[in-house]
Amino acid sequence: AAGLAQVLLHVFIHRQRPLSFKVMISTSGSGQMLPLPMNEYMQQNLREACGVNVTFEVTEWNTLLGATRAAPGAPILAGSVALNPSSPSSDPSVAARYFLQAFVPPNGFNWPQFRDDQFEAAFARLERATTPAEFNAAYAAAHERLVDNPPWLYIVHDLNPRAMSRRVRGFVSAQSWFIDLVTLDVQ
Repeated sequence: AAGLAQVLLHVFIHRQRPLSFKVMISTSGSGQMLPLPMNEYMQQNLREACGVNVTFEVTEWNTLLGATRAAPGAPILAGSVALNPSSPSSDPSVAARYFLQAFVPPNGFNWPQFRDDQFEAAFARLERATTPAEFNAAYAAAHERLVDNPPWLYIVHDLNPRAMSRRVRGFVSAQSWFIDLVTLDVQ
């Protein structure tokens, strides 16, 4: 009975004082084709599924990028405690600038000041790798740390919805963010 009472007390307190925070988002930019509806969906899901209240500081893309290089609590954040940028995962340098301890602001984009000793060690092995097998093993180990100890809440892989003229021929939807324009033809 004491355990049930603690659970009920926790639920009551949570409903009275739910977790609330502000996220800085942009209205467009860098592959964010539908950022407002996507962020509103996240907001609704967190409220309904977890009882978390999320508000937004809506800004333009370059302001959001500038905020990623600011220290937490900086005036540019306008009270935001989280950021929602988009980022390709095209190569290890992207992971390095977002997640290595050496790249906390103002040196880079490690805004949450993420530090994971296993991730750092995997990246050190990656930098010293001399064969493709060593490189791939180290990169896989670094990736595993980002999955097992995530510095971000990974929400969506935006596949960039596209609309184009019927006159466009040869378009092949990319498996990443980068489209090969060489194959395109307009008739």
